[in-house]
Amino acid sequence: MSVTAWAVRCNDLDDPDLLAQLKSRLVGEIELQKAACCRKPSDAMRFALGRSVLRALIMATLPEQQTRPLVHWNDVTLDKKKNGTKPCLSRIAKQLFPHIADFNISHDGEWVLAAVASDGCVGIDVARVYCPGHMADIEYINEFSLQASSLSSEEVDYLHLHSQHRITDFYRIWTAKEAYVKATGAGIASVDLRSISVRLWMTQENSLDMTVNGQPCDLGITSGSLDNGGYVYAVAKPVSTELSLSKVSIQHIQSLWQNTLIANAR
Repeated sequence: MSVTAWAVRCNDLDDPDLLAQLKSRLVGEIELQKAACCRKPSDAMRFALGRSVLRALIMATLPEQQTRPLVHWNDVTLDKKKNGTKPCLSRIAKQLFPHIADFNISHDGEWVLAAVASDGCVGIDVARVYCPGHMADIEYINEFSLQASSLSSEEVDYLHLHSQHRITDFYRIWTAKEAYVKATGAGIASVDLRSISVRLWMTQENSLDMTVNGQPCDLGITSGSLDNGGYVYAVAKPVSTELSLSKVSIQHIQSLWQNTLIANAR
């Protein structure tokens, strides 16, 4: 069992030519409408790039014995699960890509991350480590967590009294909770985030210790950073599942578009 994740950075979120290319790779009217409804070009860029990264990742993880010319970029069609909170492969796509049990996408700032799981579930989240210049770190954390009702009492105590890197630790907690909720497919609005506690003081390396309703979390949570700590991410997956995360360039994604077109033209 494995989870494969790609992290792609977009240095120019306002590049109109790149945005046009990414939109041309969207599949179906629903995706085109979602891109059109984005208020800012940068939002449309992140959305369209997320779909391209996901499709490229699914194509790249095809088993070697599966002949690539038999599948096409447009075959990676998405649907909504019954609860409507998490995208999934359409019925036809599941038949073409049986090696994909679950997938997830996240984006913030200049980074887009996508993950696919060969078994079980997966959730991924990325966030820019940020604090407004006019606010003290603890003031920002208090305001954010109050609005989102996001921190357990244990987490509040740790951030106030023990953390040496409050903003980074806060976002490590936040992304871990987001990744867990996304993996379960429950939907962030339907979960009391205070019932989930990320115990950074008991964490070893990048594997986070988490409890849900006072019980050990049934998923493994891996945390990491990008841009020398400017961004943090978390991946939720089955405990025994291995994770491989690679940084991939937009040029690599574009080459996979071209390779897919060439293969299907033969």
